[in-house]
Amino acid sequence: MSEPRREGPVTHPNPLCGTDWGRLLEDEFVQPYWATSMRSIEGDRASGPVYPPDSQVFHALELTWCESTKVVILGQDPYPAEGQAHGLCFSVPCGVPRPYSLARIHGELGTDLEVSTSRYHGSLAPWAHRGVLLLNTTLTVREGAPGSHRGMGWERFTDRVLEVGARERDPVFLLMGEEARRKAKAGGPLWGSPNVVAVPQPRYHAFRDSKPFSKVNRRLRELGRDEMDWSLEP
Repeated sequence: MSEPRREGPVTHPNPLCGTDWGRLLEDEFVQPYWATSMRSIEGDRASGPVYPPDSQVFHALELTWCESTKVVILGQDPYPAEGQAHGLCFSVPCGVPRPYSLARIHGELGTDLEVSTSRYHGSLAPWAHRGVLLLNTTLTVREGAPGSHRGMGWERFTDRVLEVGARERDPVFLLMGEEARRKAKAGGPLWGSPNVVAVPQPRYHAFRDSKPFSKVNRRLRELGRDEMDWSLEP
């Protein structure tokens, strides 16, 4: 009697299986760079804290499917402190004190659109549920080491996310900071796109009065689409 067939282990399955991103990006998860990147990140987690938790690395793509994406906000990398990063750029879980960048975003909401924000409410999940994909260029970071996971493969992956999103939904892209703005430079996935709004990183003084949210709404109107509701009410 022959032994039952043994399948080889699936070490890095499609992390977005069950979402439309999982289908649209499935070819990316079998590329050699992907397995190398995942092993490197797993190695870092074995030696010290990496944020966000493994279960929340793809939270942005799980909350905002491609078919629902109207706007993409692109940041740099996750907050490198315990309890802050939860897979949505610039966002923190409810009840967590706001980092400086998020406080500046709240301030700009007030001056740009007169949107009131709660002092104790740092989650941007309401935007995600309305079609704002809250993505970073790099999806993980070591504790206390901003930028520590650059060059580990995330940039190639997020390039692909932007390419697919642009092709499938043609959203407006709000690029915050130099790392994000590189995506719209020559050779980047958003090079030549008319739907790019680029502003400084929120922690810098130049972000003040940059009016990113009204600029995004203006571009949506030009495209004949509804403006975004930028309130943070659920």
